[in-house]
Amino acid sequence: GNCDLQPAITNLMISYIHLSIGILDVSFSILVIADFDASHGKNSITAMKACTKYLQQINTLVTSLLVVHNDLPTNDWTKLFHLLAENKSYQDVINVYSLYE
Repeated sequence: GNCDLQPAITNLMISYIHLSIGILDVSFSILVIADFDASHGKNSITAMKACTKYLQQINTLVTSLLVVHNDLPTNDWTKLFHLLAENKSYQDVINVYSLYE
C-alpha cells in the first residue's frame, strides 16, 4: 500500500534531499518545513528525521527546525501525537485545516 511505498521513495530521494539542503543558506534564518497531508505521521517523521540528521551533519542548522504537520480535522491525530512524543529531533506544531482552503 501507500504506507509501504512512501518510505522506499524517501530512501530513493535522500540524495536529492541532501542536494537541496546543501543549496539552502539556513545559517541566519529559521527553517520551517511543512508536512502537508501528514496522516498518521510515520512516513513524515522518517523524512523529517532524515532532513534534521543531514542538517546537523553538515553543521548548517544553528537554530531549531520547526515542522508544521498539516491534515484534515478528520485525520487520526492520536497516532501522530504518539509518534511526535517519541521523536525529539525537531520542534513541531499541528495545523488542523485542509491545505486546499
